[in-house]
Amino acid sequence: MTQPTNAQAAAGASQWDSPDYVEWWIARIARGPRREVEFAMVAAALPFDAEDVFRFLDLGAGHGALAGFLLQHFRRAEAVVLDGSAEMLQRAEENLAREAGRIVWRHASYAEPGWWASLPPLAVVVSSRSIHNVCPVERPVLDLYREVRALLPPGGAFINLDHLGPGVPHLVPHFRQIALERQLRQREAELGRPVTLEELRAEQRPHQPHRQHAPNPPLGDHLQWLREAGFDLVECVWKDLNTAVMAGYVAA
Repeated sequence: MTQPTNAQAAAGASQWDSPDYVEWWIARIARGPRREVEFAMVAAALPFDAEDVFRFLDLGAGHGALAGFLLQHFRRAEAVVLDGSAEMLQRAEENLAREAGRIVWRHASYAEPGWWASLPPLAVVVSSRSIHNVCPVERPVLDLYREVRALLPPGGAFINLDHLGPGVPHLVPHFRQIALERQLRQREAELGRPVTLEELRAEQRPHQPHRQHAPNPPLGDHLQWLREAGFDLVECVWKDLNTAVMAGYVAA
């Protein structure tokens, strides 16, 4: 596996501090047509009913989309919203202003040691499209999973919605083609007119990918890491192309 340089990792991290990049990402990337389905699968994977009282941590919460969905679904739940980007947290505070009384805010990067310090007691940790940004040179995913497991009590759970690498390499071009066709249809629906592939690429070209390091690990690696981290039950709850909802549960 090709390993990233420190300069590549730093470049990826710095984009999340750019107001222009964050605005573009929220407008064009974070509002995909399947997002509500994905979030509903995260909610379904939580070991709680809609009226239960519990607190969850949204790890790498970005602009607060998943936290907002869960707070609407679980009306008696509370959230800890944690992200390393001040720009993203500002967007989250704006988006979740109506739920401010149910939220604890934390500006911290889980790439740094001690990110969990001073967190209140938690029942659940969730994450959405964030952990794939972890640089494997400085921050093995298994280490992060172990830290998450240490935060959870008996009966707790960790639900991770994220991008995956290919488990079967020959499927990669097929997945890319399907994803590209979806992007074109989404953009055409937004603009109300046909969009060419070149137009789509031109829109994305000024914004280099925020992920600067090695390919995403496949599903099998994530499930194995969850087991090694100490979760008693692990499961892939839902998968679509290279995106999955993965769950680790702690025995009650």
